[in-house]
Order: sequence, then C-alpha cells, then structure tokens
Amino acid sequence: MNRAADGDALRRSAETHRVIKGRRWRVSDPALEPELRQALVNALMDARRAVKAALAADDDSALAAARSRVDDAKVALGERGPKWWEPMTDDEESIRLDSRRRALGSVSRSANIADRA
Repeated sequence: MNRAADGDALRRSAETHRVIKGRRWRVSDPALEPELRQALVNALMDARRAVKAALAADDDSALAAARSRVDDAKVALGERGPKWWEPMTDDEESIRLDSRRRALGSVSRSANIADRA
C-alpha cells in the first residue's frame, strides 16, 4: 500500500471506529437522523438492562431474547452488521431495516421512526 492509501485507511478508521481502553469499537452511522438514533440507543439500553435482569434471574430463554434485542439495536445503529461507510447491497440494507424494525418494535411511537432510512 502506498502512503496515500495508508492515510486514507487511517482517516476512514478514525471516522468509523473509536478506541476505548485499547479496544477498537465501531461507531454508529452518522447518517441516522437524531430522533431515530436516540430511539435506537434507548432500545439498546433497555435491551442491555434486560440482559442484566436475565442474568440475575438465571433465565436462559430471557437472556437469549435480550441478547437478540441488543444485537438488533446494534445492527440498526450500524455498530454491527453491514458496514455503513461502504455501499450496501439491497440485502444488506434489508438486514439493517429489519433490525431497526425489531429493535423499535416494543417502543411506543416508533412505527414512524422504524421506517425511516
């Protein structure tokens, strides 16, 4: 790789990932509308609380459901799944939209938010 390509890769990495305590994390898709992003973050936090409760209750089925909700919220935010900084195929866009709908399915007033691109 040449120097220009190295610089592009570093800049892209700085825009798509953050390093926290030495670990590299994907950031949320900055193209999400603020209201949608906040609704997804709220759904993610609710799901994380459900994981904690399921662990405390030693409830395997609730734990699996809560972890699935966490995954849906993170995919919808762009923190997992298809890379939002690269062109997405129709299938990849469908994955994100389906995850968004599942993540927001239990949130009131989310019907309009879930369908936004």
